[in-house]
Amino acid sequence: MTLYRVENPLEYGVVVTDDDGRLGRFQEKPTWGEVLSDTINTGIYVIEPSVLDLVPEDQPFDFSNDLFPILLRENMPLYGCVADGYWTDVGNVEEYRRANVDAVNGVAGVELPGRGDGGALAAAGAEISPGASIFGQVLVARECKSGPGRW
Repeated sequence: MTLYRVENPLEYGVVVTDDDGRLGRFQEKPTWGEVLSDTINTGIYVIEPSVLDLVPEDQPFDFSNDLFPILLRENMPLYGCVADGYWTDVGNVEEYRRANVDAVNGVAGVELPGRGDGGALAAAGAEISPGASIFGQVLVARECKSGPGRW
């Protein structure tokens, strides 16, 4: 499980690990009086395929609320690694948009395939119309074409 340290863990699943990184406890969206850690579950997992046998096919099943408690109860290996660098939750449209803006603006540390052109990044095969007015950072994807007008 990829973990991340945040200032305000109230909106996330909080995770407590031992010195070896083994997960010992989860708190799903705790209150300030309940918070045990600033380390949160990012929702990024590497799992053995056999773990998916625990997931029922015919009902809703949540990893944090259902699967991980089973793994803990059965004393199955469950480890976390705290990541450095950029991370943001993209669980709603506003945060997804912000992550994209961060990527285009260079904040996320993502190397985007493209060439700079007056505020725009254009990937291979992309065309930006000479009549286009670019405002802010815009990424024109591979093989896409912009028409004239405001971007």
